[in-house]
Amino acid sequence: YFEALSRGETPPVRERSERVALCNWAELTPELLKILHSQVAGRLIIRAEELAQMWKAVNLPTDLFNSVMNVGCFTEEIEWLKFLALACSALGVIGPDGIITVNDFTQNPRVQLE
Repeated sequence: YFEALSRGETPPVRERSERVALCNWAELTPELLKILHSQVAGRLIIRAEELAQMWKAVNLPTDLFNSVMNVGCFTEEIEWLKFLALACSALGVIGPDGIITVNDFTQNPRVQLE
């Protein structure tokens, strides 16, 4: 690129395609759900528009967000823990050793059971 510029030539340009953009989407992971949960900051209800922005900020696919919204029949106001539970189910983790529950996200480390 810089060699072409130094010689006064037109630098090579990669053609961008929509497929390249799609490859940049993050995959839904428990860690990303934990980030979203911490951003919701203990609220039980969150506005759909705000959650959509948070979802987009962590680079998750909008079609997955829309799918969770449709399955949960959510509208403008979302019950966060219900949304989180449905998003956990989208992870597709099955089995007693690998199942992820909403409780994994909502545990308070300061609470000790004796």
